[in-house]
Amino acid sequence: MKHFKKLIAVTAIAFAAFTASAQNIAWFRTAKYPVIAAYSNTSKTSNNLFTTDADNFIDVNDWSLVQPQKAFGMFSASTTNAYDIGFAKQFKKIYWGTYFSGDFGDYLKIETKTDTDKIVNIQEGISDTTNFSFYNLFGFGNVGLRVGFNYYNSNSTNDETTKQITDNTAWGINASAGWNKLKLGKLEVKPWVLFKFNFNNYYVGSDSDDNHGSKSVTDSTVTADNRSNKISLATGGSVILSKTSAMETSLLTSLGWNLYFPVNKDFNKTTVNVFELPVEFRMIFTPTDKLSFGVKTWNDFILTLDNNGISEEKITNFDLKSRVFVGLKYDTMKKVVFNAGIAFIVPWFNLVHTERIDYSSTKTAWDGSDGSVIFTTGFQINPIKNLSFDCNWNILDAVFGNNFTSTFTEGDTETDVFWKNMNKLFVHNISLQVSFKL
Repeated sequence: MKHFKKLIAVTAIAFAAFTASAQNIAWFRTAKYPVIAAYSNTSKTSNNLFTTDADNFIDVNDWSLVQPQKAFGMFSASTTNAYDIGFAKQFKKIYWGTYFSGDFGDYLKIETKTDTDKIVNIQEGISDTTNFSFYNLFGFGNVGLRVGFNYYNSNSTNDETTKQITDNTAWGINASAGWNKLKLGKLEVKPWVLFKFNFNNYYVGSDSDDNHGSKSVTDSTVTADNRSNKISLATGGSVILSKTSAMETSLLTSLGWNLYFPVNKDFNKTTVNVFELPVEFRMIFTPTDKLSFGVKTWNDFILTLDNNGISEEKITNFDLKSRVFVGLKYDTMKKVVFNAGIAFIVPWFNLVHTERIDYSSTKTAWDGSDGSVIFTTGFQINPIKNLSFDCNWNILDAVFGNNFTSTFTEGDTETDVFWKNMNKLFVHNISLQVSFKL
């Protein structure tokens, strides 16, 4: 009972102190990205080389690592009005985990009545975009099954006064399955499979779920529609290559296929096929009980086949994206853990071949502007058993930026330079995630 009262008190204090300053952290995909729903701050600051229960509780491969006797919960927030809320519980032989991420944005409906008519005007996502995901995972034995739903809407309007409709709604469903341990000869393998369907996932040159199209209607007639649907199939997994008390090496990879096809063929005849093969090799070193550090290389091979049905233009696009990541964890053994990471972004290689009826071209390019170095830092405080305050604190990013140049405020025309820099260094770049296990 004493521990429970401490948990409530510390949680309340931490929420009041940190929630207002929480913020999103930019994140790079890894070979395991398609089947991960939630990320801990430890994972973000160590470039996914070290994880916590907040990563595993909704993961189709690693859900069984959480092992809550009664329940597991986590919470975080950001300055974009987004929330991350998770809960998990073991029901005898069935494990259940649920996770919500995002916010519901704004919705406005105005009804105007006259003696002869009623006019309805609806706006959604005008000042605050609606963007959320919801997942449920069920684990039993060696298997994890997860289903998810995501919804997006920004600047959609239905104006009966002007007879104008702008529809930017997008949504998706996904299902994945994973096995937490399979033997392949002498190797330990964790495989997974994934299916996704996204309505209005407009392809604009990148395989991102954040790109969406729009439909315009005037006087009940569709005047424009560039929306596309997306179907995704992927399979992959991780395998431990070697493991000792001081070092572990592993390989993560997947093979994915994405098909984009038009919602309305009268306005959009383009189909796009994207084949993706990310390969990640990682090494984790644990020289002492307190210190752990890891290194991983990530290469993503992407082949895109773009068929424009209107101009009869075919584009073949090959991309190679490479990254090198370093992560470090230092456990003081006194309820405080420090984390840090460095990401080396290698210039992106791109080859494009275009074919038309009377024209063809081939372009090869290295995107040197993509090269950069990104620093991440954080810490974890565990005041009592099974209670964790997991924080990002990007002090190194403020000091070094992404090109070894500080991002501190300077210049004779600036006021309160010292306090602005202190705020950036010690206050502004802190975000919090709370998790507990009973």
